[in-house]
Amino acid sequence: MTPGQRAAHLQKLRDDAARDANLDPWSNGKHSNKGELPGDRDRAPLVDGTKCVRMKQKADGKIDWDNLWIKNNCRFPVQILICTYDIGDDERCLNRNVWGTTDLASPGREVWTVATAKRFPYKIKFFTCDMTGAKTNKAMLCLLPKTLK
Repeated sequence: MTPGQRAAHLQKLRDDAARDANLDPWSNGKHSNKGELPGDRDRAPLVDGTKCVRMKQKADGKIDWDNLWIKNNCRFPVQILICTYDIGDDERCLNRNVWGTTDLASPGREVWTVATAKRFPYKIKFFTCDMTGAKTNKAMLCLLPKTLK
């Protein structure tokens, strides 16, 4: 698989997650109470975070190059599933074991994480979970799409 094909594969996973009711049970718009859905009620819905989540590699020196600040501009709390990787190593994110999860970010708030890439600058792939239902469902988890092998 070429780097372009791998990137297209991950983008397709993101697109499918936004539309697939098995991955995101609220995507079909038939349910209004996110905390009370039958079935995957402990799986937070995946949303398109590219419109409201901002990330910045805040490197001020040689020591803190791996700091990554994430600002939640969404109108709901989010948690981010994130994979950081070196330029040219797109294949790394196909491994489920290299993804991490941020702290819960309330609307308008920032969280930070540490990149697991080997050098600066690095690239980022991410999924965004709507954690609104976590207020009533304390077991809610931000999980990778089931289709990510």
